[in-house]
Formats: sequence, structure tokens, C-alpha cells
Amino acid sequence: MRRLFAVAVACIGLAACGGGQSASVPPVVPAGPALPFNSVNPAQFPEAPVVRSVHHVATVSLVAKLNPGNEMPAFYFDGQPDVAPTVRVSPGDTIVMDVANELAGPTKTGDLNLHFHGLTVSPNPPADDVITTLALPGGTLHYVVPIPKTQEPGLYWYHPHVFPVTDFQVGEAGMSGAIVVEGLQQHLPRLAKMTERVMIVRDIGLGDSDLRPRALPHLLGKAACGPDPGLTLTLNGVAHPTIEIAPGEKQFFRLVNATAHKNLRLAVDGGMLQVVAIDGFAL
Repeated sequence: MRRLFAVAVACIGLAACGGGQSASVPPVVPAGPALPFNSVNPAQFPEAPVVRSVHHVATVSLVAKLNPGNEMPAFYFDGQPDVAPTVRVSPGDTIVMDVANELAGPTKTGDLNLHFHGLTVSPNPPADDVITTLALPGGTLHYVVPIPKTQEPGLYWYHPHVFPVTDFQVGEAGMSGAIVVEGLQQHLPRLAKMTERVMIVRDIGLGDSDLRPRALPHLLGKAACGPDPGLTLTLNGVAHPTIEIAPGEKQFFRLVNATAHKNLRLAVDGGMLQVVAIDGFAL
């Protein structure tokens, strides 16, 4: 039975792959106890919790601290490690995000700030400032990010952006979450009838007790887009989840590439993908 998947994509360029290469698929690796959402059924596709705007304000409270399961820095949401909620807002709304930094370590891997990736918002504090806003271990972050009424609807995301450890905190530790600006269905009405899934692709490390950033292959002059030894490619924190879809059904996938330095080659066996938006812009 022919299937059609509508895909909206948001991308990152922490360290770019050269020559337009595509990422190879790494060997099958069990998800293991360090990855989130696997306490009930590790094979089932997990959905992140959702924070929606109320009276035009989406309020999010996070804690950043070490996950004892894999000794990696992680976001905690409602007491759960490695959980970053999907924030859903409309143009003209405001994101208010507070983060308590409970990380610790001998290097700057414990420092923290946030970047609201792709949004057309102010770079001045308390908005999307990654230059002067910084919370050392024991400190807190408070962001107030007004979304312009002219913001293109679509998929965006948030993640730490502390130089020089963004690659480690985001690309290896997996500290990232999705932002959905509502309204894409107004451009593409057929999406409104589809089951929607928000997906974040991460390349997660298995742990490093002293929080030292490891030299990843692209820093060693090796192939930047191939499998990374010690890292596991995951979808919403699970290595090989099952996504249920009925014969003939169409689904709408919102996909964030939150890996550190991979281009992703997207494919579905026996199906066809149609890209409907890239970085918040409907095609």
C-alpha cells in the first residue's frame, strides 16, 4: 500500500559536513538504560511532553543536571531526566523559560545558556542572547522571548549554546527540545487531518564521568558524516522505535536534526516522503 509522509525539517550546523555528504546509518545498538522514555516499551515511539501557551504565554521550567544513568548533562522536566518538552506557541505569543543549572564539573562543560534556534527574535537579554547570558553551576537562567506576529509558522528548537562546548552538550549529551509555531496548516490545509509526530534525531553518547568533551571524528580529520564510535543515533531518545501507521494513512512528521555534525538521509521503506517545509518556511 502506498504511503505518503509529509515532513517539515529543522536543521543545525554545529559543525558542517563537507561536500553535501549524507550520514551513514550506524550499527544496531540497544537503547540501554541511559536513554529516556524506555521504561514501559523501549520499542514504541515516544512523544515528548507538550507545553502550550496559555493567555499567549508558554511557561517552561527546566533543570540542567547530571543524569546518573549515563553521567551526562541533561535537561530535567517534571523531575524526569533527558526530557525536554515541545513548546507550542502561535505568532505573537511569548516563551518564558527558566532553567536551574545544577551541573558541576572541572571545566566549562558545566556552564549553560540557551539558544532559540531559527526564531526571528531579539538577541538582547532576557531574550535570545548567547553572548552575555550565562549561568555557571548553581546559577539560573530566565528567558522572556516574544515571538513576532510575523514569525513564519513551523518547526524550530532550543538548545544550549556555550562556546566551546555546544558540540558536547547538544551533539553528544542530547540537550535539545522542539518549538512549534502554529499555523503551518493555514499554508497547507491537508496537514490538519494528519496524525502529527514531533521527532528529534540525536547522536547520544554513552557517558563520560568527568564531563570532558570527547574529540569527535570530525575534529580528528576523519569522515564527518559516518557512524561515530561511542555514539548512538536515536529518535526521541530511542535507538530503534516503532512508529505505527495504518495502510494508506498519511502522517505529518516534524523532524529536528539535533545531531552535532550529520546530514540525514531520510527514507521510509515502501513509502514516499514529501518535504513540506524547511526551517519554518512552507514550500
